[in-house]
Amino acid sequence: MVNKAMFNPSLATYFINQDGIRLELELSEESLESFSDLYPNTLRKVMGLKATPLKDRSRHFFKNSLNITADGNKLVAEVIAMHGGKKVIRDLKTGEILKNQPKHAPAMLYISIHYPFQKPKPKVLKFKHNTSATLGFILYHEKQAVNDYAYLSKTQELHLDWKDSFYTYFRSNTLKRLYQYPIMGYLYLDPRLIRVQTLMRLKDILQFTSYQQSIRSYQLLDKHIKTYFLQEKKIHINEKKVAPNEVNISYFQVSELGLKLVTNQMHIDPDLLFVGVSQRYYVTALPTHVTSHWDYFNTYTPKIPFNIIDPVGPYPSFIYKDTPLFMWKNLIKHKSEVKTSPVRVKTGITLDLPIVGTTKIWKSAPSKQEARKIIEKSLENIRIIFIEKERQRLSKALTHVLYTNQGLSQQKELSKLFAPSVIRGGFGSVKEFSTFNITRITPLESKNGFSVSLNGDVKIIAKHWGHDDNSVLKYQLIIDFVEKEGQWLIKEFSILDLKDKRS
Repeated sequence: MVNKAMFNPSLATYFINQDGIRLELELSEESLESFSDLYPNTLRKVMGLKATPLKDRSRHFFKNSLNITADGNKLVAEVIAMHGGKKVIRDLKTGEILKNQPKHAPAMLYISIHYPFQKPKPKVLKFKHNTSATLGFILYHEKQAVNDYAYLSKTQELHLDWKDSFYTYFRSNTLKRLYQYPIMGYLYLDPRLIRVQTLMRLKDILQFTSYQQSIRSYQLLDKHIKTYFLQEKKIHINEKKVAPNEVNISYFQVSELGLKLVTNQMHIDPDLLFVGVSQRYYVTALPTHVTSHWDYFNTYTPKIPFNIIDPVGPYPSFIYKDTPLFMWKNLIKHKSEVKTSPVRVKTGITLDLPIVGTTKIWKSAPSKQEARKIIEKSLENIRIIFIEKERQRLSKALTHVLYTNQGLSQQKELSKLFAPSVIRGGFGSVKEFSTFNITRITPLESKNGFSVSLNGDVKIIAKHWGHDDNSVLKYQLIIDFVEKEGQWLIKEFSILDLKDKRS
């Protein structure tokens, strides 16, 4: 999870394995003096400090300023490496280490310290930090990040699980990572779609679905998991037991950076992988009741976090092993849904002639003001139509705004903007069009219509896996409009450019 401690000038990273603890210190200029007792006399001389025996200084420092006890016994520490270097710079939004490091990054001092274990391996570690330096820190037990980045306090206590490092934990609640549970559940309720999303560790889902083979192909595993969850008929929608219409599988790595979608899971340690199972149930309206029995508890976990998210808001809670039931009742008072409306904007000059009736005698392109009204109403209609999630109903609804039934091609093009794929998997939806600028309006030669070029920003929201992901896309479009029986319809919708505004 990206936080301020990750970007602190000085950092401490602990690595715990079978043999002991390795501490990697990354010290900025303002923290150098706090660790001067570890420096050789040649460096102390440059800093204007008194030359004294290194062995005595370092022993005193590790005893009083940076010590670790294992089951009550102090560990002996030793500096194993020290060198200068440049600060490793991360992306301020994602926390990822930048591929292209800046040339003028701050100078740093790097120190590696080793605390070897005595047999047997300890169960409890106590850390003491008593320097004047402010250190952001993170700790790994084997390959598992035990906490999110935090600031190193004076004392902290760590409980080690040598069978499964996922369950190693700091005693302090402030140092427990965001994704501390091996299984998490989410119920999303939308006007046309119910989703039950389950995040669970790979090793747990293998056990729950009785997968016996070795993981040589994730395609085979995907098929196995989908088959298992497609057959599951545990959820009741309006008191009717139903099976999911679709099951989508995603893979995630949970690390100090939070929940990250993985596209090549073969390169990730299986112990660090989570599997996201999204069961999708199509509905024609927001239901009155949704209930289900929850069976996914492992031997470690007596409860799991479970969030219910409906149009009014999120309702975080827990499901307990003793009472494994979740339920939702529709208490939303204002249940009216937004609907599309015909786009009727008068353009040009019309005359009401005897016998002939109302006739448009001037078929030039509309003014910018007229075109803006047509565009705004049309885009809002499409946004509303994309509330439909089932493909056939979506296709049918789009016929009310398209000039001709152009099949899947226009639906796919519209989906790129109105149902874009998002970073954690799944699809987002248009929250609103923040801005749009009309750059060109030209009449269509053979039809009673016009072509318009426009660009602007659109706000996208995606709700999944317990997150509201908000983003802004920059777009460039060409839309051809045709008037038919007083209603403006879209003849052609083309996306010239679509990209995340942050990139």
